[in-house]
Amino acid sequence: DRYQRRVHGEVYLSEAHAEQKARWLYAREDSHCCARMCIPKCREFNMDVGLPHMQGGGQRTVEQSIGLVESTFVYPMIRLHRPLFCCLSELSVQDGRGNYVGTAKDQCSNLLRCCPIRVAAYGPGHQPEGKPDYELTGPLPCVIDCIGRCPCRDPFDFELREKSTSRKVGSISNTPAGWLKMCLSDADHYTISFHPDADANERALLLALTFMLDYAYFEAKQNSNRQ
Repeated sequence: DRYQRRVHGEVYLSEAHAEQKARWLYAREDSHCCARMCIPKCREFNMDVGLPHMQGGGQRTVEQSIGLVESTFVYPMIRLHRPLFCCLSELSVQDGRGNYVGTAKDQCSNLLRCCPIRVAAYGPGHQPEGKPDYELTGPLPCVIDCIGRCPCRDPFDFELREKSTSRKVGSISNTPAGWLKMCLSDADHYTISFHPDADANERALLLALTFMLDYAYFEAKQNSNRQ
């Protein structure tokens, strides 16, 4: 399905795969090592999401093709920035040329673990103030805390809709990776479904929201398990 993409998390480098398992995009985080160790949940970071670094006339080396060498550079298609925060996360999105695409902000109700997740999203024509253009809704945070690492659970589904018309832009699904992978790795699997009418900015915003959800609700749980 050309409107569906999967994102597989790794320790330092994330890869997005199409349905036929071909490598689609890479994501590289730029953050301070002390922040990752001491304040992982609320740390500031910049992230480039785009095509992997190519060598020699645009051809990937053999080592990179078989996954033996980590791609250390990413040609960005979108750029994400999350400032240091205390309670509510915020993520701004730019395209590869630095043009503003949108912003996503946690809602105050997310501080209550018994309320459904709600994230306000703003399009390129609006700053993150006032009434949002889009809203992402999802399951209860307390449910994610309780069964998030269970390999036999149902997927956690998140839906992005336009506020004024209730038009569906797309959805994000966090799916279990299976018994073996979840025992040996902290990586998460996400399936992103774009509505056929969604434009490029909306698709970039939906991809950015996937990273925001992972950092805010799934990475924190994994870190606490490791500790």
